[in-house]
Amino acid sequence: MAENILEAVRQQLGHGPIQKVDPNSQEVKHVEALSSGEKLAQAAIPAVLTAFLMFTKSDDNAKQVLNHSHIGLQDLFAGKQNEVVKSIVDYCGAPAAEVENTMEKITQQVVPVLLHAAGPEPAAEKICSYLAGQRHTILTHLPASLQLGELLGDNSLDDRTNKMEGPVSSIAQTIGNALSGSEVPK
Repeated sequence: MAENILEAVRQQLGHGPIQKVDPNSQEVKHVEALSSGEKLAQAAIPAVLTAFLMFTKSDDNAKQVLNHSHIGLQDLFAGKQNEVVKSIVDYCGAPAAEVENTMEKITQQVVPVLLHAAGPEPAAEKICSYLAGQRHTILTHLPASLQLGELLGDNSLDDRTNKMEGPVSSIAQTIGNALSGSEVPK
């Protein structure tokens, strides 16, 4: 169940590596050297995964994943999908239709990864737990300039401590996860 969801989705879609965000600058190093397509993947994959992280906090929504129900961008981003698409367009420079299409493809790839991670007897709690365990990995790749936390109503998503690594940062992240309700039960 420890498979890196970001890597699994990236590989299924055939994109190149997604870089971690530099905790000091809050951006990907040498972002100007990336192509529009690379920037699109860099922004869209962590953004969709972050939305799934928020979406599956509700048991009913996690059950939608279990039932293979169609989960659209409107559901995932709680009606803020146009603002998220615009933010990603601003980040990567790709047309809005391409960004939205890419985000839909990512959404379709996430569900099978979640079901696989939930094991042979998938349950809503397993999906929630798996995503909570992936929170740090997802957020270390999410460009802060997207301001996704502000758009989704959880400013902790954009917090600089989510991009840091090391023993002190791990303690701060554990406390932050516990306070935000995304801590993995032990």
